[in-house]
Amino acid sequence: MKNDKIRNIKSTILGYDSPITYELMMEYINIFTDRYKSFHVTHLGQSLLGKSIPLITLGKGKKSVLYIGAHHGMEHLTSALLLKFAYLYQKAINEKEKILDYDSKKLSENASLYIVPMLNPDGVDLSIFGITAPDIKNAEYLRMINPSLDFSDWQANARGVDLNH
Repeated sequence: MKNDKIRNIKSTILGYDSPITYELMMEYINIFTDRYKSFHVTHLGQSLLGKSIPLITLGKGKKSVLYIGAHHGMEHLTSALLLKFAYLYQKAINEKEKILDYDSKKLSENASLYIVPMLNPDGVDLSIFGITAPDIKNAEYLRMINPSLDFSDWQANARGVDLNH
């Protein structure tokens, strides 16, 4: 099943047919870095469960713009949107296409875009998979703070902390 999903990723970039999990986000990022050598990725640190938090840098200008997705676990759609945006932006630069009537090469020379597609990877996976999420080590604790076991609208990280509060 995983190989079928990866094959589908390579043929259709971000088809939105399923939620963007942490693993799927990392697959997309690997595909993008393989496809575009100027698609630069570093890592800000790790989540509570040890997942790397990627930072995508596009462009090399003096002006800086920061985009952050998935502060809340249930906001995995923002990760998909930011990944699609990063992909289309880099594709436009490589193929010398315009972006809204602007020269994409000039945009990338004048501005640096910093994109954190998934700030809360533990919360995203918890929202999608519930306590069966990969790497969940504190299922008993999570049962205590959310006895319903419905994590579909989960906002916090794996410790129960809302990252923007």
